[in-house]
Amino acid sequence: MKKILVLFTIYLSLGNNLNSQDINYKTQLVSEMKTMKLYLDKEWLLLMRYRKNFLGWKSEVDNPEYFFSKFGKTNPEMELESTIISFFDDSEYPDENQKMHPQCAFPARFSFVQKKLIINPDKIKIQTCNKFKVWKDSLDPDSLSVVFASYYLGSPASIMGHTLFKINSKQNKNKELLDYGVNYAAVTNDKNPFRYTWKGLTGGYSGIFSIYPYYVKVNEYNDMETRDLWEYELSLNKHELERFLNHLWELLWSAKFDYFFFDENCSYHMYALVEYSRLGLKLRDDFYLVVNPPESIKKYLSQEGLINSIKFRPSLYTNIEQKIDLMNEKEKDIFYDIWKEQKSIESYSLSNIRKDLILDTLLDSWRWKLQKNNQSEEDKKIYKKYLIERSLIEEDTYSLIGKEYKSYPPEKSHDFSRISVSRGISNDGAFQELKYRIGYHDILNSEKGFMPNSEVILGDVSIRYFDNNKLYIDKFVLGGLSSFNHANKLANPVSYKIDISFDSVMKKNEYGTLGRDLFLISMLNLSDSTNQMGINFYNSSLRKEYEAFKIHPFNLEGLFGKSYYYSKSSKFLFSLLSGPKLQIHNEFTNGYRWAPAIFINLTYEIQNWKFGYMGGYYHYAISQNKNDYLSNFKIRYLLSDNREIRLDWSTQAYFSEGSLGFHFLF
Repeated sequence: MKKILVLFTIYLSLGNNLNSQDINYKTQLVSEMKTMKLYLDKEWLLLMRYRKNFLGWKSEVDNPEYFFSKFGKTNPEMELESTIISFFDDSEYPDENQKMHPQCAFPARFSFVQKKLIINPDKIKIQTCNKFKVWKDSLDPDSLSVVFASYYLGSPASIMGHTLFKINSKQNKNKELLDYGVNYAAVTNDKNPFRYTWKGLTGGYSGIFSIYPYYVKVNEYNDMETRDLWEYELSLNKHELERFLNHLWELLWSAKFDYFFFDENCSYHMYALVEYSRLGLKLRDDFYLVVNPPESIKKYLSQEGLINSIKFRPSLYTNIEQKIDLMNEKEKDIFYDIWKEQKSIESYSLSNIRKDLILDTLLDSWRWKLQKNNQSEEDKKIYKKYLIERSLIEEDTYSLIGKEYKSYPPEKSHDFSRISVSRGISNDGAFQELKYRIGYHDILNSEKGFMPNSEVILGDVSIRYFDNNKLYIDKFVLGGLSSFNHANKLANPVSYKIDISFDSVMKKNEYGTLGRDLFLISMLNLSDSTNQMGINFYNSSLRKEYEAFKIHPFNLEGLFGKSYYYSKSSKFLFSLLSGPKLQIHNEFTNGYRWAPAIFINLTYEIQNWKFGYMGGYYHYAISQNKNDYLSNFKIRYLLSDNREIRLDWSTQAYFSEGSLGFHFLF
């Protein structure tokens, strides 16, 4: 019995001693970390997404599950201390689907602590982390690509394009659609476009990373939304790819961010992942107000040796257009006739006609149509009929290999912001004008790398200084979105123009005879010994009241219609739109005016020249205000993609103006 008690006492003593040693070792590591100021190491700051402002450190991660310390969001030191201690947790984690050991949930952090503090493996239990290993082995990365999806005006979050990652697996060399894509996006099913836009601008949604088969996004972007894809393979080595996967795992399972369309968006958070993968890169340091996907691609390309190769994946609709361009006039007539009448190709005289080209274009067109609409049984029969006819043709008579696509990659686009200076004349006199636009693209800018015949305007302000020493803000566009995508025999898109701004309009008060008499009586100074002073004041006031004067009402406009090219080969585009226009200002009757509007837009481009005309008529009489109109003619000459000379002449009720200016994009 005494022996048992002695052994038990020795066991307790050893256990307490081991536990004491364990605590002492953790304390030793924490002390070393503080001595080394490891919490200020760039790698740690990147892992935790810490950024320093005038108040101190703050993590961009916004959910508490990402931190071990309750002060972790703002205190890198306390978070690292809590992280080190958590790795020694000896609790059981039987089901990794519910909760993982800290070593398994945060492999990048564990690797960082192991490397920097050189942890003794005899003093810590290394976890097996089966779930993480299976996940990493299944991806089996050979390389990593950044993918740019071109502009999509159907979603506020994608009006500047979108970026995502593609993990190129060793297992899928010839079947890359089976690779995996990594996406960062807002979590929302909100169908209200106004609420969606507002929350996206103000961080009202959470942003998360997600992973999925790449073919899912190819189907969504390439086929359903007709967006071209460009894939930029990064030159990450094996060690850097492992760092990428370790950190991605942490973000997938535990990180949420407040999502902002213009800065903390997909491109911004992808920057941080690449920076962590290859320490030394500084991708996030130089952005200005807005982080936009095309500029992020330019940033990757500007890093020496970072991009290995570029691959273009045209959308289904781009391929259809490319094939139609290959056709001669007779082949186009047959294609459009079959498309409209749904006939068999055998019903046409086919001498010197490439049946395979016509049938391939028909098949692509039906695929594109069926992506847009629900398939009927009749649609399936028609598609099957063309498949059978195509299968009977053994030899191809055409090839798209080596053919140049109309689409330009994002790095060919002009720069994001714009500043311009101009000299002009108007009814108010001669003036100098300074304009600044945060972003992005207007109808006269070079269309390389952009959706043709479109506008995306963000924060455009015009300041005028007149020779008579008047200075004021002439116009401020909060946001503008326009698409004049042309209709044809295959597609029939809706054109639209949306404008939210403080506009510049002329106002003129008019009085009838009775109104003038009442105005005279109201202005006479009857208490004065003579009325001459009152009469003089009346005369000057009446002249002033009859003169047109400028006001700057809040403007909200939404117009919809159609756009057409003058002919198949013409660059003359005609757009006709209509819709409501609302302006709010206390000078209007009842403080506002609204009107049904008719609007036309004309553009013609030849080499470096582009001509544009916009005209509108606004029937404000429906809201007891005077009707108004707009007539605006512009000429642009392109010196380079980022430098333009513009001539502008505009007329509206009571006012005309013209200017010549230089535009610089940066």
